[in-house]
Amino acid sequence: MSGEIFLELKNGVFDREAIISYLDKVSFAFNDPVDPNVYLFCGSQGVKDSYYQERVAAKEKNDVEFSYALGVIRLQPSLISMGIMCGGVAGQQCRDFLKWLLSTYDLSITDDYGNDLTEQAKKDIEPIFKR
Repeated sequence: MSGEIFLELKNGVFDREAIISYLDKVSFAFNDPVDPNVYLFCGSQGVKDSYYQERVAAKEKNDVEFSYALGVIRLQPSLISMGIMCGGVAGQQCRDFLKWLLSTYDLSITDDYGNDLTEQAKKDIEPIFKR
């Protein structure tokens, strides 16, 4: 299974404000206090609260590592990476975010092995999450 997918704009840069607006509305998600370019999808309020406190403590220790058991979204001007090795609610949040991005932007999508997933994603995203 691929652990990460990369969503690259074919032209221009992402509308960062629109993406952050979307991400800020996702239940059980938060902007990482260690890296402001990262959002984490947690799957439940308890996990979110616990993990947020862990990330605040990590920031105080200058520790940048985090668990990929969560949905991890990393924003760059023309590239978004998604850690997709998560299930349950966090996995569904990743799927919903990908669907929204596909409906909003002209993207090319690859996995962490360099495989082009763009056409597959346009047809059905489910196989991407089962790779």
